[in-house]
Amino acid sequence: MPDALTGGVAPAFDESDLGGLQFGVAYTLSKSMDDGSAQRDIIPNTYDAHNLWGQSDFDVRHIMIINYIYELPFLKSQHNVAGKVLGGWQVSGLVSAQTGRPITILSGVNNSGTGIGQDRADIVGPAYGSGACAGNTKACKDWLTLTSFVNNPAGTFGSVGKGSLRFPGAFSWDMGFTKNFKFTERFSLQFRAEFFNIFNRVNFDETTATGNFAKLSSKGNFGALQQASDPRIGQLALKLFF
Repeated sequence: MPDALTGGVAPAFDESDLGGLQFGVAYTLSKSMDDGSAQRDIIPNTYDAHNLWGQSDFDVRHIMIINYIYELPFLKSQHNVAGKVLGGWQVSGLVSAQTGRPITILSGVNNSGTGIGQDRADIVGPAYGSGACAGNTKACKDWLTLTSFVNNPAGTFGSVGKGSLRFPGAFSWDMGFTKNFKFTERFSLQFRAEFFNIFNRVNFDETTATGNFAKLSSKGNFGALQQASDPRIGQLALKLFF
């Protein structure tokens, strides 16, 4: 596991120390557009000037990262048993949030006559909605509305723009709890409890299964989110200093 709970992300400004609290904030606003993020985009676009330009497959518009370390003040100065056990704890964390990556909807047919099989679908209604999981036997979440997309008519390339839709965004909160036990000037013991995605939020990651495109012809899975990133993971560690 990466040791990501002690503020490894460069903050947007110098870390501040407010009564035992240190924190940093980083925000990135970006935009990337192109006419072909992958080889599969290049050939269709030579026939399709209308949808030539669009969001890059790797474009992530907003990214926010907050890191912090806080020394809990409770019983910190106590030298009795309660102070030694319950005092002197340190809480650290890394909060990250970002928007989803773009996706292009393909029809899965060859009505354009190019022979490539990369025609885009026509959009005829609201892109995002319910109904995709109806009758699905696997755990899933509604995302795209199947009835809002139809096959492109013969001789056309489809009206859905390149990268015009997006996967859901991602949010994660990692947290660590640290306690140092000092025995002598030379010997001390550190206990660490670390949790990744501590609130066990489901972050859907369809890019591992579909890449940055979805085919309307795959009606069994189209518009349904079924792949997720890691759930909550915890780990404990002891470190002896001498």
